[in-house]
Amino acid sequence: MLMIKETVYFLALLLFILSSCSKNEEPRSEPDKPQDIFVRDLNNGHFSTGQPSGIAKPIYFSLQKNAEAKADGDWDIAFTGLANTLIVSNSKVGTWMKVLNVDYDKIDRKPSLSYSEAESGNIANYENGWYTYDVQTHVVEPIKGKTIFLRTGNGKYYKIKMISIYEGAPAYPTSSDKTTFLTFQFGELE
Repeated sequence: MLMIKETVYFLALLLFILSSCSKNEEPRSEPDKPQDIFVRDLNNGHFSTGQPSGIAKPIYFSLQKNAEAKADGDWDIAFTGLANTLIVSNSKVGTWMKVLNVDYDKIDRKPSLSYSEAESGNIANYENGWYTYDVQTHVVEPIKGKTIFLRTGNGKYYKIKMISIYEGAPAYPTSSDKTTFLTFQFGELE
């Protein structure tokens, strides 16, 4: 009988200890990752259809503020050139770019890259660019697996994925869709 009482007391004590531990412990969570931002249909007030021609009015954009900026203001990148497909970094404030053949979704930390004026400043449809242009259909399409990396003058790092230059970002654009409506995704890297 004494052994049964000791066993009951031991089990009661064990249950008390286990229940008090679980009440005091806070659930562990991983630190919040910064959320990616989608910019949809960023436009310069003009549009065109068909074969792109002429230089488009530039659009200046601050990734740090997630907002359009003025030419003489605090901007990180500008979209200019044909249908705003040329991306220019603001080297005057120390912002530099680089395009890599790497999937945007697989990047969650800043890569070890060297940024230099020779490799930064304008990114379009060249070998190191972000899009292809079909001379028969006059359609501009982002190259899958291309990510643009930016280092700002104040030491922040971003990744950018261009999605479309057409209004509404249609999955299958045609030359009759309105251009200079930029849609892209970006996120800050740690």
